[in-house]
Amino acid sequence: LRQSLERDLRPFPGVLAALARLRCGGLKLGVLCDTDADGAELQCRLERMGLGRHFAVVVTSRDVGSAKPEAGAYA
Repeated sequence: LRQSLERDLRPFPGVLAALARLRCGGLKLGVLCDTDADGAELQCRLERMGLGRHFAVVVTSRDVGSAKPEAGAYA
């Protein structure tokens, strides 16, 4: 089921254009996600959706060893 859901995921309309504009404006974008996956797994998911190239860094709670609602990942 999870593979089927991930295969069908698509960004909302306008998201890719908005990310491109932010990057063209000089911003470095990143993702911090509270998930059981590690950053490399999440990066692959983002790539499959066409989003990965927009983010300079992808980090998950698993990578930093701190999950919501702990503040460690955000410090």
